[in-house]
Amino acid sequence: MPYAGGNDYVGIHVLSTGTTTTGKAAVASFNCYNKAKLGGKLIIFEMRVRIETLSDAANIFTASFGLTDLSVIPNTSNGGTIAAGDPANGVYFSYTHGTNSGKWIAVTRDSSNADIKNSTVTVTPNQW
Repeated sequence: MPYAGGNDYVGIHVLSTGTTTTGKAAVASFNCYNKAKLGGKLIIFEMRVRIETLSDAANIFTASFGLTDLSVIPNTSNGGTIAAGDPANGVYFSYTHGTNSGKWIAVTRDSSNADIKNSTVTVTPNQW
């Protein structure tokens, strides 16, 4: 059955955090650690993102999209658990209503440094 939010894109993943204060969702590859090394070579990574309902003071969430580590901690019983907080290493875009006036931020991070750039692109609900 086509996804009602726009079915003309290949590989749509619909994620939901549920209704708890600790809800989390992720798409990840297990057993692929140390496969993509950043630095020195060109990597092209593209994705389209659609956030249906924006973060607000009553329903705060952070959404991050890109190449990161430690977003999922694998285990053999259920595939993995999603780690809390920001990834230790990665290049990604992030959004929450209370940062950069609800606009995307661009992040490059290693275990000891983070470079965060504010974008001018406001996240609009229900828009790819």
